[in-house]
Amino acid sequence: MTTPAVYPFTGKGTQLAYSTDGTTYTAVAKLKDVKTPKLSVGKAESVTYGTIIQTPVAGNITLGECDFEIEYEKSAYAAIVALVRTTLQWKITYPDLSTELFSGFLSEIEGDNPDSGVPTRKGKIAITDLPTFDPYVS
Repeated sequence: MTTPAVYPFTGKGTQLAYSTDGTTYTAVAKLKDVKTPKLSVGKAESVTYGTIIQTPVAGNITLGECDFEIEYEKSAYAAIVALVRTTLQWKITYPDLSTELFSGFLSEIEGDNPDSGVPTRKGKIAITDLPTFDPYVS
């Protein structure tokens, strides 16, 4: 069993994985970085008769993207490219063993091939449902 990280901790050990059935997950190989799923809430203004005060009211939730980056390695890149346009279950596991689960599809991938340094590939997962966060409690 993995021992959870003690605060403060770095992102080292964070995993991004995908699943077709929501049960068995495959880790994204050569992961360098992963951002948390982006969500935004619209804001509407509410004004009632007899008042001049505009009150903000929470509006619709806009599902965003989850960005990630991998080091280029032929088989790791081939595995990611094969996922384009396929809606999957995604899971981010943090060093403290908490997890974030969401559905989405790989909507974008691009590469960087520097003259010196390790080539990388950056991808974007378009989120298709509201993510759920599960704090790890031992």
